[in-house]
Amino acid sequence: MERGIGEFVVHDTTLASLALDAPPGTDVVADLQAAYGIDRHRTVEQDSAFGIRQIVDMALRPLSPSIKDTTTAVMCVDYLTVILARLASRRIPPSHRYDEGEVRVIAIGPGFASWWPNRSIKSAAAPKAMSRLCCGCSTRCKSLPV
Repeated sequence: MERGIGEFVVHDTTLASLALDAPPGTDVVADLQAAYGIDRHRTVEQDSAFGIRQIVDMALRPLSPSIKDTTTAVMCVDYLTVILARLASRRIPPSHRYDEGEVRVIAIGPGFASWWPNRSIKSAAAPKAMSRLCCGCSTRCKSLPV
């Protein structure tokens, strides 16, 4: 894969590369084309990281010094905790996919780094939201199987 889920692409952008000795057959090309869906906008159904980023943005805006809406930020953090708890229990396949001991696919897939955008929070309300996030993560970690 040359492009991951939710990445912006323009017309004629390469989406996948094949390491073949001969050009691929029409069936291989058709299968690759069927594996991708391209539209004008990202959706949360197709790209989980996009939905999480939207909630993170909704949590950060009310923490700005001019708004100071801690309640909205804490509610967003609660939803993020639920989402991350569900993701933590899922098996995320490795990027390198093997068949008979040989690498067949190198995928660009989701992971916690893509789901949790790196944003800084500078607000008097931030400690309450961060405390809520830590409590939610701590609760979820205690329930995970070891």
